[in-house]
Amino acid sequence: MTKISKSKALEFIQNSKGRFFTVIFTKNNGQKRVMNCQYMKDQKVNSFGLIKVKETKLLKSEKVDEWIKSFSINKLEILKINKQTYKIN
Repeated sequence: MTKISKSKALEFIQNSKGRFFTVIFTKNNGQKRVMNCQYMKDQKVNSFGLIKVKETKLLKSEKVDEWIKSFSINKLEILKINKQTYKIN
């Protein structure tokens, strides 16, 4: 597994061109979370490092606001994108 920085991971996510990817991160309560998602373009990462994404398992929901989730780039541990798996330093 290749190790990359948080800034490189963010670059990969922002350049994903609508393709789906998987992230593994630690939630604020300490639990690990796996999320398959799609980057929401035209956004800036806020001061907390939050990235907004559409979670794939919720895309069939009628309510658009349920699709939108976020995760912190600072708590990201694993990124699976473009058939590659990266460990985040």
